Amino acid sequence: MRIVLELIRIMAIFLFLGSILSQLIKFIFVSIGLHTDQYDWLCMIAIYMSLFVLYRDKLQFSSWYNKGKEREKLPIHISQLILATAILLIVLTPVFSLLM
Repeated sequence: MRIVLELIRIMAIFLFLGSILSQLIKFIFVSIGLHTDQYDWLCMIAIYMSLFVLYRDKLQFSSWYNKGKEREKLPIHISQLILATAILLIVLTPVFSLLM
């Protein structure tokens, strides 16, 4: 039962926060005059990468499932690499929109 609760929690976090963050980024792009509709998928990938790091480094420690020693944070250089790639994808979204 705990596994099911944790899976529902993960899906809720990713769907809820993912949709809120994607709408926020889309709003920011539109408010500065960039229409990135064709490349919104880059932002979604970046958001899910960021949420993955957030979950693995913070949110998994407040979960119902797996209270054992197997829970550990991502190595710091992996977290930094994933977050840097996510930021790069968000920056490349308007660049691709302007070039294409």
